[in-house]
Amino acid sequence: MGCTVERTLVLVAIAAFPNASFAEPRDTIDVTVEGEPLLPRATDAAVASSTVTGDALAAPGAAVVDAISSIPSVRIARTGSSADLTTIGLRGASSAETPVYLAGIRWNDQATGAADLSTIPLFFLKRIDVYRGNGPVELGEMGLGGALVLTPEPPNRSELRAGAGFGSFGEVSGFAAATGGDDAARVGIAARVDKADNDFTYTDDRGTRFDPSDDVERRRRNADATTSDLFTVARMRLGERGGVNVVLNTLRREQGLVGLGVIPAMHARAMTESSLFSVDSFARCAEDPASDRCRIEASAFGRFTSYLASDPERELPFGTTSLATHGALGGFRVAAAGDPATPLHLRVGAEETAETLNLAPFGDRETSARRSASRAFGTARYEPLGVLAFDVAASIASIRTEGPDSSPIYASPEVRGGVRARPIPELDFYANGNRYVRTPTLGESFGISDSVLGNPQLIPERGEGVEGGARFEKHFKSTLGLALEGVFFARWASDLITYERSSFGALRPYNVGSARILGGELTGATVIARVLRIDGSLTITDGRDTSAAATPTADRLPLLATYVGAAGIHADFDEPFRSPTVERISLGSTFVARTPRPLDSTGTVLLPNQLVWDADVAVALAGGELIVRGRMSNLLDDKTTDLLGYPIPGRAGHLTLETVLR
Repeated sequence: MGCTVERTLVLVAIAAFPNASFAEPRDTIDVTVEGEPLLPRATDAAVASSTVTGDALAAPGAAVVDAISSIPSVRIARTGSSADLTTIGLRGASSAETPVYLAGIRWNDQATGAADLSTIPLFFLKRIDVYRGNGPVELGEMGLGGALVLTPEPPNRSELRAGAGFGSFGEVSGFAAATGGDDAARVGIAARVDKADNDFTYTDDRGTRFDPSDDVERRRRNADATTSDLFTVARMRLGERGGVNVVLNTLRREQGLVGLGVIPAMHARAMTESSLFSVDSFARCAEDPASDRCRIEASAFGRFTSYLASDPERELPFGTTSLATHGALGGFRVAAAGDPATPLHLRVGAEETAETLNLAPFGDRETSARRSASRAFGTARYEPLGVLAFDVAASIASIRTEGPDSSPIYASPEVRGGVRARPIPELDFYANGNRYVRTPTLGESFGISDSVLGNPQLIPERGEGVEGGARFEKHFKSTLGLALEGVFFARWASDLITYERSSFGALRPYNVGSARILGGELTGATVIARVLRIDGSLTITDGRDTSAAATPTADRLPLLATYVGAAGIHADFDEPFRSPTVERISLGSTFVARTPRPLDSTGTVLLPNQLVWDADVAVALAGGELIVRGRMSNLLDDKTTDLLGYPIPGRAGHLTLETVLR
């Protein structure tokens, strides 16, 4: 039966793209310059994007946000240590407006819409793609705030890895990974356990931010966390034309809930559990079995989450002594891609998803909500010349929701059009315009507690945006490489979902907001003699509330720094002592600085400016079979707070020892 289905898909694709198997190879606008890209981009080169790979994903004690903190327009919001809630927004968008995908599965939760990056393990990721403009249309919503795409993948060779880590605040970790197979099939399995006390000190201002005379130093309590996760990644070749990739992940975390910095919780605990699976398959349908000029793809995916909080002393703003949240997301996606004519590339597909959210208790009863969506999407790239390309991407979804009250059915259209020109291999220009949509979460539609109610009549947030950029990259043989990129962007959003007090002690969301965001990004990097790399970035952002209630003196968007700068220097030395004992030494240091961020629309209450300085070192010994990594984070001990007064850790040290057998 499987062979019959595959043959049918191939025949359908050949009928849709009859010229694909006979088209001659053509020049593409993605010209490869000499050497590795200094500012690597994600898969869609028509939008502003950044990619993180390699050693940045292996730094000891680092989380996902640490790996991307120096990327332009990334706004990070943390509630404490690496085990506490951590979210991001891109180009002034909120965390709910910024979709996050792990192995192609949306990570944003159904209750709040935010993606907690602290629950995504970094140690087995192959790459992180940050789409600052908008994300790939085939993954889902393009996003008011771009997209973050995290990709796990096993090593390309068979090996065994094991190691241990130690760090400040009682941090202890252990991990092991095994990869085996050949070009026809390869499987990788990795497991990790992290435990930390997270008992760092912080300054308690006793609720009087502007009066330092009563400030005292305190140590966090009830902040411990134990996390275990397991990754399984497999890929298999199916004959000459096809293949399948499988990703499985489970995570379990037990931790204390510390509450606000000025109102600590001493007895609250939480349990988080998450599991996901993703199965992606493809079949080539061109005459040449190795050609991707005609391709059929199909995938199935699912994610299950559970969050259990216990607050026996009512120290947290739940309004109850316990709260249980269970969510599920599943679906399948099919797509076909090919070249019906030499200068034209098409990709079309469809997706069906379903999600559920269950909350207990909601007052004196449970509440549940369900949503299903049918979506069609397509992209087209037209390249009349080898140096010019036009891109169009569009999708439309029919969304149906069911909950305690009447629920609407509505369409959710998105579109993006752009142009890219590359007059010489070292220089390219791009510009695009787009329209985004964010669907209300099930929690926003139906509530998440008896004090945070829902509104089933919410309509999707809408936004329009434009961006234009230029990029230059030149490699001068093996001695010098230089790259520069400048981007201007503008975004307008309407029908933003905000919360207003509807009765005493209760909040309910409404579509009342609108905003305008302008900004610019400048990024540069240089590599000298393939040993020394220096890079930096500067982001300027101006976010304004344009709602009817806003005034010229009270229109600033909260938690948005006007200026953010980052710089880094890294050096790699192969066999520095001309000895087989020391194979490689890597040294690095990074700086990230943020200007004060407003907590209110007038800008009178500010989070202080931040300057975070990290340094790291890695030494490969015994032919690479033993790797020692060290990292010092926040060397300047910049103790500050984020979000609602949550303290952020100060200076910390981290060390990992890893052995590799190949």
